[in-house]
Amino acid sequence: MFIGCLVVYYRLFLMEHLGEDFDLFKDHLYRMNEDIGAHLKTYYPDRNRIGAYLERTAVGNGVKITIYDVAGNKIAASDHRKGFGLNLELKNFTVVGENVIYVVELVYPFKVSSFTELNSFRQIRDVAVAMLAILIVLLIIYLHFSLVRPLATLNRGLESINYRNTRFQIPAVTYKRRDELGELARKFGAMQQRLDASYREQSEMIASISHDLKTPLTSILGFLERLLNRKLPPEQEDEYHRIIQQKARDINELVTEFNDFATADLKDDRLESMAPVDLRRFFSSICAEYRSELLSRGVQFQETVRIENGVQPALRIDPQKIRRVFANLVGNSLKYGDNLSRIGFSCTVRENQAIFSVEDNGPGVPESELKALFEKFYRLERSRSRDKGGSGLGLAICRSIVEHYGGEIRAYLPAGSGLGVRFVLPLDGLHKSS
Repeated sequence: MFIGCLVVYYRLFLMEHLGEDFDLFKDHLYRMNEDIGAHLKTYYPDRNRIGAYLERTAVGNGVKITIYDVAGNKIAASDHRKGFGLNLELKNFTVVGENVIYVVELVYPFKVSSFTELNSFRQIRDVAVAMLAILIVLLIIYLHFSLVRPLATLNRGLESINYRNTRFQIPAVTYKRRDELGELARKFGAMQQRLDASYREQSEMIASISHDLKTPLTSILGFLERLLNRKLPPEQEDEYHRIIQQKARDINELVTEFNDFATADLKDDRLESMAPVDLRRFFSSICAEYRSELLSRGVQFQETVRIENGVQPALRIDPQKIRRVFANLVGNSLKYGDNLSRIGFSCTVRENQAIFSVEDNGPGVPESELKALFEKFYRLERSRSRDKGGSGLGLAICRSIVEHYGGEIRAYLPAGSGLGVRFVLPLDGLHKSS
C-alpha cells in the first residue's frame, strides 16, 4: 500500500514538473527563432552575412538552422548538431523585406544530457533517490523478519539441541510458510521428534536392560549369600547351585538377545552379492532341525509345503538371518506357551512371494495386542515374561530382519487356539525344473 502511494505520487510529480520544464524549453526555442528573424531583417538582402550569422548561431547552440523562401527554395543552412536522435523542430515565418518572407526552420537535438538541464529532472532525481532509499530500508526490514530472523532462530535451535535437550519451540508462523524456509522448519521439527524418540528409546532400553539383569542377579546374590553364610543340607545346596546356574543362563540369554538386537542392523548386507537360496531345500532343512528338537520336548511338529510341482523357487537372503527368525518364533512359543503340545511350520509360494508361518496351540494373546507384539521391549505380561527370561526383543529382531529383505511380518490368531506369525519374503525368481 505504501509503495503504491509512492508510485502514484511519483507519476503525478513527473507529469506536472516535466510539463512545466518542456514549456520553458519551447519558450527558449521561440525566443531563439525570434532572435534569428530579427537578425535576418538586419542582414537582408546580404546572403553572405546571413550565412555567416547562421553559422555562428548553429555552432554556438549546437542546432540546425535552415532558411527557405515561400517557394521552398533553400536560402541558407547550417547544421552543427552533435548527435542525432530525438529532435525538437520549430518553423516560423519572418518578414525580412518588402513583400519578402523567409521561413526559419530550427531543429534542436534533445539528448540525454539535456535532461540534466531541466529543473524537474533534478527534482525527480532527488525524489527517486529518496524512494530508492525507502525501498531499500523496507527490503532490509522484510528480509530481516522473513528470512534472517527465522534462520537465526533455527541456528540457535541447532546449537541448543542435543540428545538430552530436544525441546526447542519453532515459531508457528514459520511452520505455516509454504516456501523453502517453511519446509526447512518442518523438517527441523521432524528431526526434533526423531531425536526425542531415539533418546526415549535408548532410555527405555537402558532401563529395561538394567531391570532384566537385576532380577536374576538379585536371585544369584541371594542364593550365594545363603550358601556362604549358612550350613545347608547337601540336597538344598545342590538345588541352590542349579538355581544359580539357571539364573546365570538367563542372564546369558538376555545379553545374547540384547546383542542380537544391537547388531540386527543389516544395512551392510548387499542382496545383489548374495547367492540365490533354493526355497525347498532351505525350508526342509529348517523343518528337519526343529522336528527332532520339538519331539524331544514332547511337542508335536507339523510341516506343510504348498509349492507347485516342477517349480524351483529361490530366495536371495542370508540363510542364517532367516534361521534366526524361526529360532525366535519357536523360542517364544516354547517360553510362553503354557500346556503347549503342537507347533506347525508352513511354506506357500504365491504371486512371486514365499509365505512362511509358525503356529502353536498355546494360550495365544488378545487380538488387540497382535500389532504391539513386534514393538521393542513389548511384553504381554511384564512380570511373567521376566520370570521366564524374556527381554521383549525377539519379535522386534524378527521384524527388522524380514523388512530388510523387502518382506513383512504380522501375528494372527489361528482357528481354535494359539498364536500364529506369518512373514512374507519376495522370491528371487521362479524356475521350471527340467
